[in-house]
Amino acid sequence: MALLQYGGVNNAQLAGGEWWRLLTSQLIHVSQAHMLFNVISLFIVGAAVERATSSARLASLWLVSGVAGTYASIYAVPPPYDVGSGASQAIMGVAAAAIVVLWRKREISKWLTLAVSITVAIGAALDLVFASRLKPGHVVGFFAGLIFASVFVPKDRALSGSTTS
Repeated sequence: MALLQYGGVNNAQLAGGEWWRLLTSQLIHVSQAHMLFNVISLFIVGAAVERATSSARLASLWLVSGVAGTYASIYAVPPPYDVGSGASQAIMGVAAAAIVVLWRKREISKWLTLAVSITVAIGAALDLVFASRLKPGHVVGFFAGLIFASVFVPKDRALSGSTTS
C-alpha cells in the first residue's frame, strides 16, 4: 500500500521496532479533503485549546491523542487493512480538549461550541458512512484528549479574544 511508503504505519512495522511511524503517520493523509478537514479543524478548535493551555500542551495533546488513536486503529485490524494514517485521531483529541475548555470556562463561546460540534459530527458521520461504525482510533483519540485536557486545562480560565455571543 502506498501510504506505508510515505510514512503510514501497520502492525508489522511496529513489531519490527519502527515506533517512530506512529508520529509520521499523523502527517500523511488518505486524500486532500481529509487533510483539509483536519487542518481547518486544528486551526479553529486547536487555537482555542492553545489559548486555554499553551502551545507546548496543545502539541503534546495532539501527539498523545494521535499516537494513541493510531495505535488503536491498527491494533485489532488484520493485514493488509491495518494501515494508520492521518491526524483525525489527534483532531478528535483536540476537539475533546475543547469540550473541557468550554466546560471549565465561566462563559461559553458559541463559536467554539459550533466548531467543536461540527468537527465531531463530521468525523463521526464520515466514520459511519465509510466504515459503518465509529472508528476505534477516533474514539480512543477523543478519550485520550478528554483525559489529557482534564489534567492540563485550568479551571475557570477565560479564553483571551473569545466570542461569547
